[in-house]
Amino acid sequence: MVNDVDYIRGNDAIRWVGYFDLLGTRQLVKSAKTRQVFDSFAEAAKQLGILNRLGTNIFNAWFSDTFVIYSGDDSQQAFAAFEKMCRWFMTALIWRKIPARGSISCDRLYSDRDNSVYFGPALIEAYEWSEGQDWIGLVLCPSCIKRLEKLNQSATDYKHYVEYVKPPFMKSPPSDSCRCAACILGDWVKTGNSDISDLLINLREMRDEQKDEKIIQKYNRTIDFIESHQTRLHES
Repeated sequence: MVNDVDYIRGNDAIRWVGYFDLLGTRQLVKSAKTRQVFDSFAEAAKQLGILNRLGTNIFNAWFSDTFVIYSGDDSQQAFAAFEKMCRWFMTALIWRKIPARGSISCDRLYSDRDNSVYFGPALIEAYEWSEGQDWIGLVLCPSCIKRLEKLNQSATDYKHYVEYVKPPFMKSPPSDSCRCAACILGDWVKTGNSDISDLLINLREMRDEQKDEKIIQKYNRTIDFIESHQTRLHES
């Protein structure tokens, strides 16, 4: 029996929305490595549950190899906790050698958790900007940057981000506005005379396990971006 689903006006709000897509699932399924697929999903779900303790009024939904994180509103306070959760979720996946790509938007999202109903322009934009990326990365969508500016902030106020004029997309960017910011993934520590990130070590190892040149280039673009912007993470 199918229960009736009613439209609830209060479920429709402007929110921060993060969309994350685990990569390589199709190949694992085709090769009948279902246990690896399950382990990847389970680990991602576990990390999301752990990170959800960082802030209140932040929710998530899971659809196969896709994870959606969203806030209750579009305030600056909500973004501070929300952004940290998204960044560390992405980082936690790579720490465990689970490749992913993600994006953060800010627009209307209808969320009915009881009935698992989610739709709205925020989800569409986040989906398009996440699925189109040709690397392992996390970007702030144009709507996210626009909302931050209305809050008298910019993406570069957050030291983990730099504006990205030409993001690596498999096709043309999904909107007329190409303004986005990319996250400098990694928790950097000083070792000797060089900066070393465990995340970079993992990314290199993940790249070296690949045989498809197109996939190798995805990793190379990610590694090159992190290496070229690592000094920003040391700024006060």
